[in-house]
Amino acid sequence: MDWLDDIEERVERVGAIARVVIIATDGPTPRAAGTAMLVWSDGAAGKIGRGEAERRSIEIAREMIARRCAVAPGEEPAWLRTRERFTTGEVLGEITGGTIEVLIEVFGRAECAALALRPANVAGSRSGCGYVGRCVRSGERSIRLGSETAGLPAEWQAGVVQLARRPHARLARIPSASGDDVLIERLEPPRPPFYVYGTGLVARALVSLLAGLPFEVIWIDTAPGRFPAEVKAGVRTVTSEDLEETARSARDGAFHAVMTADHDQDLAVCRQILRSGRFHYLGLIGSRLKRERLVRRLVADGIDTVALDRLSCPIGLAQIKSKQPSVMAIGIAAQALAALPPEGCDDGAG
Repeated sequence: MDWLDDIEERVERVGAIARVVIIATDGPTPRAAGTAMLVWSDGAAGKIGRGEAERRSIEIAREMIARRCAVAPGEEPAWLRTRERFTTGEVLGEITGGTIEVLIEVFGRAECAALALRPANVAGSRSGCGYVGRCVRSGERSIRLGSETAGLPAEWQAGVVQLARRPHARLARIPSASGDDVLIERLEPPRPPFYVYGTGLVARALVSLLAGLPFEVIWIDTAPGRFPAEVKAGVRTVTSEDLEETARSARDGAFHAVMTADHDQDLAVCRQILRSGRFHYLGLIGSRLKRERLVRRLVADGIDTVALDRLSCPIGLAQIKSKQPSVMAIGIAAQALAALPPEGCDDGAG
């Protein structure tokens, strides 16, 4: 369920809902950009932090809900929206000096109905509409968006493209020529793609573990019969006779764990990923001796040493010495989680 689905369900039960989302942070803060909470007249769900910032956000949200119910009780969307900035207050008795900027929006039945309409630039069902875009100022309508950007203003196109390229970011905030920022936000939490090459014991243990972590798992091998009869929900299996080509077409910012049964195949896949430079994490199963041999061949193929420094081989946390597949999988998953950047806002750079 995405956050708009959640809002629609709650609106049916309690009427208007306000959503408070952190759109920028500065200094030490208890929550990252993209963190959100829902507020209604006599309740709330989620947290954006603690203390005065959250208390004041709830207070403003309920004032806006009352205004929405008073001035726009009919079927026309009101698109009530405001931007507020707060200090984060004290942590362990000391002033942190941090600030958060929040966007507070009110959703009633009319707003939910308007967002439920499939926009012209989106082909297919609602599942293809992965973003909500809006100007930060009040009064401009919100629009549900897909990955197709044709026909959108330049700032909106830039936000969608940047989120598509940066799978770790929850939202993109783009300065507008009109002087108002455009905010594009994912409907679902970010799930970076994690490609696992091979179907050996360690790969099977790793895929089983990754299925419960914040990744989109793509499991790849050269023949369909190599996969187990049952695969965990959410894991996509891909049969490819050319793993190097599959690696070449991998999405930007992806995680890769290379653990096929063929050293030459491992070399080809790693070479392609390193050459592209578009990955976030690359781990290769094997010993230090395997790494030395592989590095010599990759250098001969023109891969520079800076890129090779990004290759984790042996894969996984060095502190974990066990060779048991399930234990190795934990070490690999922990290493990958440690490599995840903080979830938050893409500010439009790059």
